[in-house]
Amino acid sequence: MFAEKFLLYSGIRRCIVRHMENRLRVRRAEQDVTQLELAQKVGVSDSQISLMERGHIDPSPEMAAKIAEVLDTTPTAIFPGLAEQQSAGAR
Repeated sequence: MFAEKFLLYSGIRRCIVRHMENRLRVRRAEQDVTQLELAQKVGVSDSQISLMERGHIDPSPEMAAKIAEVLDTTPTAIFPGLAEQQSAGAR
């Protein structure tokens, strides 16, 4: 039972992460900002931006806010799972 739930969660998370990574990459392209430029503006390496775009790491709420500010949008527009994480943490 645990294994089934874990596999379901993992599958759902992969779908969410892929959706998130696409939103970040698309928004960055819309704003004509390179990974290196975004990284320099938010204070991380370009490899960290790449990892976020590919869904290998999740940004902290603070980093998500910085990225959103640079890309002229809201954190939840790029990282939809962020709102769920924040509401779950408030419980």
